[in-house]
Amino acid sequence: GSESLDVERWNNGRHRREEWILSLDSLNGEFLGPQTVFEQSGEWPDRVIHMNLNLVGSGEGPDLGGLRRLLSVIPGDRIVAAGGVRGAEDLAALEGMGIGSALVASALHWGDFRFTDQGR
Repeated sequence: GSESLDVERWNNGRHRREEWILSLDSLNGEFLGPQTVFEQSGEWPDRVIHMNLNLVGSGEGPDLGGLRRLLSVIPGDRIVAAGGVRGAEDLAALEGMGIGSALVASALHWGDFRFTDQGR
C-alpha cells in the first residue's frame, strides 16, 4: 500500500519481476504516500487497487470520483475498487464504468452481498 511506502522502498520495489499489486491509498481526499508513486504511473504493476480508507467498512458506496480520476490514468480492467462497496448494485455501477474488480469484504461479512448475486 502506498500509505506504507517511502521513496526508497518504491524505487527498490517498482522493478520487481514477479507479479505484484499496488494499493493507491487515500484518506480525507488526500493521496497517502510519496507523490512520486502517483507520478510514475508507467511503473505501476498490471493491477492497481484504488483504496479510499474513509470508505472501508462504511457501506457508503465506492469512491466514484476517485475511480474516474484513476480511469484517466490507466484502463479500468487494471483497477480494483476498494472501500465502501455495498453489493450487487455497486458492482454493476463499477462494471458500467469499466472497472475490472472490487474488494467486497465488509459487504460479505454483513451478508449484504452473496457470490450468487446476479452471477457476479
